[in-house]
Amino acid sequence: MTFFPDDFTLFAIGSFRVPSYVVAVLVGLVISLLILTKENKKHGYRKIDTLELFIVCMITGFLFSRLFWVLGNLAEYMRYTPYIFLVTDGGYDATGGLIGVALGTWLYTRGHHMSWRRALDMTAPLTLLLITIARVGRVMREDTLWFVIALDFLGFIIIWFEIHRYREGRRRGETAATTFMWFGLVTFLTNIMKWDMRSTHDVIMAGLCVVIALIGYIYLHTHPLDRPVILFDLDGTLMDSRRMVLLCFGYFFKKYSNIRNFTIDKQRKVFIQPLRTSFKEFFPEQDDEKLAEEYRTYQASFSWSNDVTLFPHTEQVLHELWEDGYKLGIVSSRLTESCDSWLRQFRLTYFDVVIGRDQYKRGKPSSEGILYACQRLKQGHDNCIYIGDSKSDIEAAKNAGCYAIGFYPKRNDPTADERDKLKLGELEAAKPNAIIGDLTELLDILKETHGWTYEKM
Repeated sequence: MTFFPDDFTLFAIGSFRVPSYVVAVLVGLVISLLILTKENKKHGYRKIDTLELFIVCMITGFLFSRLFWVLGNLAEYMRYTPYIFLVTDGGYDATGGLIGVALGTWLYTRGHHMSWRRALDMTAPLTLLLITIARVGRVMREDTLWFVIALDFLGFIIIWFEIHRYREGRRRGETAATTFMWFGLVTFLTNIMKWDMRSTHDVIMAGLCVVIALIGYIYLHTHPLDRPVILFDLDGTLMDSRRMVLLCFGYFFKKYSNIRNFTIDKQRKVFIQPLRTSFKEFFPEQDDEKLAEEYRTYQASFSWSNDVTLFPHTEQVLHELWEDGYKLGIVSSRLTESCDSWLRQFRLTYFDVVIGRDQYKRGKPSSEGILYACQRLKQGHDNCIYIGDSKSDIEAAKNAGCYAIGFYPKRNDPTADERDKLKLGELEAAKPNAIIGDLTELLDILKETHGWTYEKM
């Protein structure tokens, strides 16, 4: 094995040669995929979604980079057209690759209910990083490329760690627009300083990138933001069922234990953990699955009309949101039939989807119910608000990457007892994006201008 036998080759084994440029591209692809996977995981996307997006962008980026190269050198290729398809000649245009990735991002997100602008805010700067790393494979032939590499890498650092972060007034797509602007300006400077001897039409490409960036900025700041999907928990968020729940658990303590054992701490727990978890903890000698079924049967045997009410302004706010065109949904730990029954009783007909515990496998804090609701609505969870009253609600929203709002109706209530204060502490510890004490506060939050995700991007 011989390393660096010439300016084109990283190593050679006999007649087999591995070009340094190819190795640099592969390294760039791997690094870009790893960063994209990590970022998408925080946003609640599955690994398969990330891999599919990456593959689509890789294909469109490759095709467009080759297409732009051929168009830029069309006179030469027209002399012998089969060379157009000779992809091993190293003829690829970086600007074409960046535009191809943007198109691939649009194609994939359009069919998978994802925000194109949010996805492009990730794929565009990562493409800049890939182009930067790929150029390292050519520095043995053109050491002036180090200037281009340094500037593009600096641009990636600034864009990814500063521009890509949330700030007040930031809009989705700005990261991508900034990437195009930076790349265009560096390409223009490269052409002027003649840092890349292979550049033949880079002034045109630089101008194209700058124009795309300017159009992007104008569009982002002249078009309204997309309306988010708004999903609600039911118990403790829309309807006050605390008295009913405590009475039901009181029945079980009387039957299987002693009502004195139903302490303040246990009363608090029944509102912050799944039903079967509570039964496992409180009645370890009993079958928690059978107790859960008995609980539902017992609860369904009474009307509870005097013990369950809507929280103040619930109907008013839901009606206003519905009239404004928001898509609304319920994601509850109750069975769907029970949710529908209560919604009918309160005459709440504003919901486009109602997801009960029987429609998804893993309960909160898993994000499964929220993701399924968005799927049913044919909307992306990257533009979604989830409102709930418990720690598990907030964790489910965060796991989905959604904008999380905690609901605590006794925030400004002087009659709040120790149990209420403990619940508020747990809600705050879950770190939602906001905590509201009345649903009317949601209307003010909706006036904010940011992405409706946990990271506000």
